[in-house]
Amino acid sequence: MTGFQAALEADFPFITHATERPLDHCFDWQSHEAVMRISSLLSFVAILGYLALRFEWRFATAAVIATMHDVLVTLGFLAVTRTEISLGTVAAVLTVLGYSMHDTIIVFDRVREDLAKPRHGRSFIAHTHKTGRQIVDMAMQGELLIAVLDR
Repeated sequence: MTGFQAALEADFPFITHATERPLDHCFDWQSHEAVMRISSLLSFVAILGYLALRFEWRFATAAVIATMHDVLVTLGFLAVTRTEISLGTVAAVLTVLGYSMHDTIIVFDRVREDLAKPRHGRSFIAHTHKTGRQIVDMAMQGELLIAVLDR
């Protein structure tokens, strides 16, 4: 005990634990886990809200379902393998959520742009199939370019 603490305890004997922080007993491990779960859930809801506002309703519904699917598959894998949910695991799930949202936005923006073009008698399914092939081609070309330039 330092001289300052001894002087405080001598001057104020009714304060029994002058060195203890007042909220230490309130924030135990269970409340830390609860805050972590609530913050993860709120970030997931905020991202789904962004997707719902970003697209018109027919694309927003599919975007939200696709993003929820990716996260639920990841959480299902963690549950099957009985992986401990730590702060790093939460960060990994949020990273999957971010990549899923990015890919969803790219694909749906491309579909929306292509829907504005004339279809020339093609059905919606054929049109989105063509858009999907274009997206895969762009991704393959990008990867090939990176592989060539990386050498």
